[in-house]
Amino acid sequence: MLIENWQLPSPTDWGLHGFRAWGLTEDVLLVEAVQNEAGYHKGCQEAVQNEAGYQEGCQEAVPAAGNSIQVDGVFRQRCLGCFLSLKQSTLEHSPEWANSVEWAPAYVSMGIRFDPKLQPIEQRWKELKKELEKGFSDATSKANEPVSTPAQVFELPVCYDKGLDWSRIEDFSGLSKDEFIQRHSRGEYWVAAMGFLPGFAFLDGLDPALSLPRLDAPRTRIPAGTVGIGGSQTGWYALSSPGGWNSLGETPLVLLDTQAGVRNENPSPVQVGDRVRFRAVDKEEFDALKNELDIGDLEQETEHDLDQGFVSFEVLEPGLWTSLQDRGRSVGLAY
Repeated sequence: MLIENWQLPSPTDWGLHGFRAWGLTEDVLLVEAVQNEAGYHKGCQEAVQNEAGYQEGCQEAVPAAGNSIQVDGVFRQRCLGCFLSLKQSTLEHSPEWANSVEWAPAYVSMGIRFDPKLQPIEQRWKELKKELEKGFSDATSKANEPVSTPAQVFELPVCYDKGLDWSRIEDFSGLSKDEFIQRHSRGEYWVAAMGFLPGFAFLDGLDPALSLPRLDAPRTRIPAGTVGIGGSQTGWYALSSPGGWNSLGETPLVLLDTQAGVRNENPSPVQVGDRVRFRAVDKEEFDALKNELDIGDLEQETEHDLDQGFVSFEVLEPGLWTSLQDRGRSVGLAY
């Protein structure tokens, strides 16, 4: 349900014309940035003309570059910075939002989940719009700067020799394996979204020369820790799962801490807005790091044996229509 097309009195110097507010459900509000005026006269389905505009696993419609609505990396990065600044300033000035709202910024939009019993979605949007009006000039001026809590730079060791698709990658890119690895590992990326599985990180900032089409037939199983490329994005699979991205290699690090809820911490080592660098390691260093982490995990498991507040289980035989749902994420973290 479209709630409002809100156009700014004048566009920003980086192309932002306003925002569109959607009520996805009674408890989920989606606010998306609109880059050009034409976007106000079309719905999401009309504004995005091709399938490439929808990033895999992301619930928001991300307009594709082309003749329709061109959303480049600079615009996406500035929008993300604006949403993160808005989130931070809103929580600072409206503490009551902290415990009742879950924020999920991604690309050029932000999903906001709240308790509809406390406030209907239209009223929630009116309050958020006031925050936008009040702090918009400040938020947009800082959109290209670090927020007051600087984003961390996370370094991920990757053994590229464990990649599964190097023959395909070399054919599509026209680059040798060594050159491709050098380019991929010297870039700095930012976390644009978290989804579609827990801990899955979508990273923006990929060198266009490294863009790769997804696999024609997705694999039924990709190992946890796999680093890959899908289209113009790179990222990683935190869990073993099916997937259609090109496999570049694996990291020995655990990218989803399933017991983080016990400590009220983020299960992922990164959050949206953080920076990421990849560091190439050989198989010997990979094995050494993994062995070191396995010993640490064993000690941690022993430490948590007495903790009765954490419950986990494994589904052995899922039924066709089996659906399991929890009560939501803790402390408003989207991972």
